[in-house]
Amino acid sequence: MKCERDVKFFHLWMVLGIIITFNVKNILGIDDTSKSNKAVVLIDTKQESYDTDNEVKIEEESSAEPFIPTKDWQKIKPGQAIPPGLHVRMNLQTGLKEAKLLDKEMDKDSIESNPLIIADEETKSWDVGSDQKRGFSHKELKEALKSFKAEEYHQDSGQNAETIRAKFRSIEDLKEEFAALNINIKSDTEILIELLGRYKKADNTEKLDILQDLEYLVHQYDVAQDFIKLGGLQLVSPDLNITDEKVRELVAFTIGSAMQGNPKVQISVLQSNIMQNLLRLIVLDPSPNVKARSFYAISCLVRHFPLAQQWLVENGGLSAFSDVFNHGDPQHQKLQLKVVTLLYDLVTEQKLTEKHAKKDAVKEKLRQYKKFHLQEALVEQGFCLHIPKLLLSPDYDTQEKVIRAMLVMVDLCKESFQSSLGKLKDLELWYKSVAQNEGETDTRTRPESLEESEQYFTLLYEFVHDLINLVEQKSKDEL
Repeated sequence: MKCERDVKFFHLWMVLGIIITFNVKNILGIDDTSKSNKAVVLIDTKQESYDTDNEVKIEEESSAEPFIPTKDWQKIKPGQAIPPGLHVRMNLQTGLKEAKLLDKEMDKDSIESNPLIIADEETKSWDVGSDQKRGFSHKELKEALKSFKAEEYHQDSGQNAETIRAKFRSIEDLKEEFAALNINIKSDTEILIELLGRYKKADNTEKLDILQDLEYLVHQYDVAQDFIKLGGLQLVSPDLNITDEKVRELVAFTIGSAMQGNPKVQISVLQSNIMQNLLRLIVLDPSPNVKARSFYAISCLVRHFPLAQQWLVENGGLSAFSDVFNHGDPQHQKLQLKVVTLLYDLVTEQKLTEKHAKKDAVKEKLRQYKKFHLQEALVEQGFCLHIPKLLLSPDYDTQEKVIRAMLVMVDLCKESFQSSLGKLKDLELWYKSVAQNEGETDTRTRPESLEESEQYFTLLYEFVHDLINLVEQKSKDEL
């Protein structure tokens, strides 16, 4: 019964996909002593190796009756051994295997062209027609194929050597050309030296182009340090006082980019007199762009640098920042938001250092922070009153940054923040209503960095709600 089920399955497979006559590639005789251990496997010769997942094995029952082939098709009984050199087929009408003697016109080539052959599972060898040739193992075939490809390539390369030489240049020629090209290739440091040399003799128009190139280069960590070593800071910093507004802007921008995340450059700038000039530009320069670039340079200097923050507090830096809030034009409002963001970052940075004070890596940093009192200085310079003013902005990003800054300063600014409770409660109601329909389009601008956050307004609501509770709690404690 098992054999009949296998035959029916094979019959169905053949009807669905392939209608083909199977020719004999290899049929091995089966010994009477081991008939029950034999298996017939259909193998696709187009594959390089046997795929055990695709093998179709048909286990057959033992049959002692010998098969006597004739010129007519005869049924092969289950488990019946057949001699080699026969033409075998599957009868698609009955689903049974049949065999007969090969016709004379069926030569060796026609049999070998058949994509499906029958092989003995144990020896993996083939017999073609009536020839009794020894088969080749899979390993032998792979080695033969490798040798064939190598010999073919070797022979072909010898025949076409002259043609190849005519079409392509030799490796020696290519090396010479690349060597010639390398003469004009300069390292970033060499370009930096050239730019600094040109800057010494350049007029204001030429300086603009040079400064743009310098600003691009000093973003690289090592190039920024080379900029300091080669005297670039001393060369360009005097132009912070030049009459050309665009040059002043680009000089401040270049210095800031060189300091960004580069402690060695930060230390060099702190040791110079450049900080004082940058603060002066923030207060007195008529150009909002120059003020913005000067503030950018200072922010790059003081982040994660307690000694620079101490210098800022002790040398009127916070007073210069406070002066920015005395202007109400849109350009200064952008700068005001940058000031609030920087102050929030500095206060948060100091609190995180205090939180991890037990770690050896931050003990020295904490010791430096204790030399000055940043938050008390912010209160003295009126930032408890300056920061809430930006709550009136219709921009969500501005509101978020202001609320975050007020949260970190609420302990010191509780009295000043009480005058902003009305505005905070209005925002609380607004955020709550918008949060209920999170994801819907609103008429006001949503910050691009948080556009994809589905809970953005919920987060804003939680921030302002916590701030209101803290401010009101402080009021009750005082009473």
